[in-house]
Amino acid sequence: MSRSWGWIAVLTVSSLVVALGFAGDLGAVVRPLAVFWFFLVCPGMAFVRLLNLTVWLPELTLAVTLSLALDTVVAEVMAVNGWWSLSAGLLALITLTLIGAALQVGQIIWQQLHVSQT
Repeated sequence: MSRSWGWIAVLTVSSLVVALGFAGDLGAVVRPLAVFWFFLVCPGMAFVRLLNLTVWLPELTLAVTLSLALDTVVAEVMAVNGWWSLSAGLLALITLTLIGAALQVGQIIWQQLHVSQT
């Protein structure tokens, strides 16, 4: 149970750090690392965690793959429709990540309610 809440916290904090890094100045070293971590892992992990996989390596592999796919889809939709904007793309990925984290919270609450009823 704590593992699920831990990832929700990591996803939320990572989203916040990337948003603040875009809006402000995190420094020359911190910003690229935070952005790289966010784009590579966070959007995918937000949704892969919903699968309740028990082994970490397939979970991480799926998260990276899905993150890269989501990054590509967001960029492609923006490019094809002429909406190209770094801030809009970042906002879209942060929104997707936070939606996935919120779904994880709902899943945990649902599981707790289901366990308490049986």
